[in-house]
Amino acid sequence: MNWSIISQYIDTDEVISNPDLPWSRESLSRNKNIGISVLDLDLPMATDEWNWKHISSLIDIEEVKLNPDLPWNKAGLSWNRGITVAITMIDFPNATGEWDWFDISYVINPQQVIDHPHLPWRNECLSLNIGITVAITEMDLPMAIDEWNWLDVSRLVPIQDIIEHPLLPWDREGLSYNKDISVAVIDLNLPNATGEWHWFDISYVINLQQVIDHPHLPWSKEGLSLNKDIIVAITMIDFPNARGYWNWFDISYVINPQQVIDHPHLPWSKEGLSWNVMIISAILDLNMPNATEEYNYFELSKNISIEYIRANPSIQWMLSGLYMNKDMMIDDLLYML
Repeated sequence: MNWSIISQYIDTDEVISNPDLPWSRESLSRNKNIGISVLDLDLPMATDEWNWKHISSLIDIEEVKLNPDLPWNKAGLSWNRGITVAITMIDFPNATGEWDWFDISYVINPQQVIDHPHLPWRNECLSLNIGITVAITEMDLPMAIDEWNWLDVSRLVPIQDIIEHPLLPWDREGLSYNKDISVAVIDLNLPNATGEWHWFDISYVINLQQVIDHPHLPWSKEGLSLNKDIIVAITMIDFPNARGYWNWFDISYVINPQQVIDHPHLPWSKEGLSWNVMIISAILDLNMPNATEEYNYFELSKNISIEYIRANPSIQWMLSGLYMNKDMMIDDLLYML
């Protein structure tokens, strides 16, 4: 078995329950559930070392505050989604590396920027912060470095900010990928905007009710195929100005499996369904006479329910995929051997 991959993806409770297995500390350091309870374990079969940069980027920030004497890595902590200005002020006597304000600006809660405007924020990375607002871009940040990136700001800012501030230098390409884009925003007069509307991106992220309500717009069928809310009914609408074609691999990849069960005669892609993280066992037992390709058992092994895998041990499951199944337990892997 590949204990490096297993260590990265396994539920860490399995590590705590089975400390004598040949875990990889390096890979456990990349496990999104890494915590002090795992770091404190004696892992007698492990042969490598902890990676404190990765640990610092993933661990619950409260565990960092409670254990300041551990060898945290400041560059890793800078990338931790829980980072606060208060953390950067703590004396970590055994820490390595330096604070990276580029990464801190990217991940920090923007309220921290509002509360601490005199720190060396990076405008370029604040532009990429998922909490960015127009109010932040209008602040006096005397120590800030570089310029605002309006393509990224346009992509992430709340849509109400665009409606209330139409004179700002919005970027239509960025707005096209804003998760809250609407036809009303596309119709706005934005006199200082740059770039062009990207209908693939708009079709990919827009609420599908907008598509239903405005069928004459130049929607991209390929973009709609990847829209996380795609349903079969959308593919049946006549879009006179639509571009491209329906991509059944992509539709199969993102669609709710109940749609497949309700419409088994459509040209579903078994390869795409294998990649669908919502895949359910009923799909594998379904007669789909017009389906294309074959199932990808590596992806199925990652995504199908562990109960189905246990109930069907004779199927050609792939251990390399089972290692990454979020519900896999050590006993299941040992049984599969």
